Amino acid sequence: MLDELRPHLARSALISCRLELERLNASLTGIEAIGYPAAVIGNGGRIIATNSSFEGLDSLVIATASGRFAIRNKGANDAMQTELDKLSRRYSTARSVAVPGDNENAPVVFHLVPIRGRAHDLFASAEAFLIATLASRPKAPPFEVLNTLFDLTPAEARVARLLTSGLSAVEIAKVGKVSTETIRGQIKSLLRKSGMHRQSDLILFLAGIGLRNSP
Repeated sequence: MLDELRPHLARSALISCRLELERLNASLTGIEAIGYPAAVIGNGGRIIATNSSFEGLDSLVIATASGRFAIRNKGANDAMQTELDKLSRRYSTARSVAVPGDNENAPVVFHLVPIRGRAHDLFASAEAFLIATLASRPKAPPFEVLNTLFDLTPAEARVARLLTSGLSAVEIAKVGKVSTETIRGQIKSLLRKSGMHRQSDLILFLAGIGLRNSP
């Protein structure tokens, strides 16, 4: 009986893998459409999918034999490998690793965002999104990026953008004509979904992924 079922089970597994890959590629394409090179990191720090913009960062990254993501700059790579190790042990929260500029490349910041919650149900083999930004003036990321990374509601994304712009919870409440307690509750939800513990860390990270790439 089991032998008869094996071809059907294998076909089902293949279909599931293909559907997951399609979802990953769709997410990466959406991130690219608003100007961000991005990749998906799987088990062991391996890159399992990228968008075309990310492939343009070849001068900054190393293609390792195992497929594990690595950065050419030693200091930045040491920091990134530490974060990838934490990611594999499920200890990691969203983190950013800066790569200094040189004669050929502008400074770049790689943002490693663990995939948790409902998003992980959709992307079973994916551990994190890796987003690259070129250094420029900080501003809040668009809703599409926030929703892809953290599964935020529109109200939470709005609060995230206003926090990044420098407004306090009281000021955001006045702008939105809601209670301060409501805004503070949304900030707590932002911290929980992002895996961060301090509002200042969240604002710094959001400002980082809000950097738009230079043409």
